[in-house]
Amino acid sequence: MFGYGLAADNNYTKCIPDGDGWGSAFPNTKYASFIVDGAYDSDTNTVGPGIDYEIFSSDKVAFLNNGVLPAGISDDCIVNGTVPVGADCDYDLLFSAPPPAANATSYVTTLRMTMSDGTNVAVLAVDYIAYLNFTTYTLDPSFLTNPLLLIQTASTPSPGIGAVPVNPAWTLAAWSVDNGGTLASNRSATTFLHKIMQDILDRSLYDPDHTSAFEYINAEYQAVTSLPVLETLSMIEYVTLNTTAKKVTQAMIEDETTPTLYRNANMYVWAYGMSSRTAYLGVLVAILGCMVVLTQFVLGLVSRRRYRSPTQLLVAALEHAPKGEFDGREHNEAEMARVRFHIRDAANTAGKFSFHPPT
Repeated sequence: MFGYGLAADNNYTKCIPDGDGWGSAFPNTKYASFIVDGAYDSDTNTVGPGIDYEIFSSDKVAFLNNGVLPAGISDDCIVNGTVPVGADCDYDLLFSAPPPAANATSYVTTLRMTMSDGTNVAVLAVDYIAYLNFTTYTLDPSFLTNPLLLIQTASTPSPGIGAVPVNPAWTLAAWSVDNGGTLASNRSATTFLHKIMQDILDRSLYDPDHTSAFEYINAEYQAVTSLPVLETLSMIEYVTLNTTAKKVTQAMIEDETTPTLYRNANMYVWAYGMSSRTAYLGVLVAILGCMVVLTQFVLGLVSRRRYRSPTQLLVAALEHAPKGEFDGREHNEAEMARVRFHIRDAANTAGKFSFHPPT
């Protein structure tokens, strides 16, 4: 049994089944454990207490609000041990008690870590429920447009499919230890675990000024609780079967614990031709553009102006003899600069053209 909640008037006691007496009604109720060696303390030259790591996989769990049993269930039915012979226990009624949160009573995995220094005992319990579902994603298999073969997904899947059982063997695999085996204390994960358990043992449970150990060790707590769970779930093997195979029945397809993975492939083909109105419009625009360019070229040849260098302009200006166009403007350079001239070819001059004032 484990306690949940901080408020004195609103807490829950969690009851989990354990042992071999549950039979076929609880086929996924399993247990495994291992030990973490005590850590060496160089300051005191001693080896600290070890940690008992227990894994409970439960088909069903019960949550008792404020520890109150349902009517008709005696205290003998929830002992930490073997139920006395002759006890009348309606476990269907017990496991139907309303939980503190939805979807919290089926296929629950509970991890219990215990450390004792001979005087005090520290217990850290973590439980979780695993769900199986598929997300919707797209993959572009072309190395030209998707060289890293990245997928695109709109969102993560919701746990709409029912919970699935997790065998304790997968937790043992995540820790790389056999059932009943022993882990060395010098591994990084076990070092973090020792630090957490020792911190709980030394301070948080017995210091009246501190009510929660997680105020101080939240980062380490996540490292030794959440990460092993994620690694456990990532190691679980699975197989895929074609829904048209003979061994796949309709019941398997409809079973929420064996969801169906839908696949479809899209092939996009682009065709090019001249049969559309857009193509006709494009050809018309291209022809008109060519005609405009040719017209500008011809007009440029007809109306082009002969190039005259600055030297020719200077020579022609020196050869020019005023013919009264500057009369009355001799003392005003601005007025003289406004006098306009026509330029005409003159083969008998040095500059090959001459200036003529307008008549």
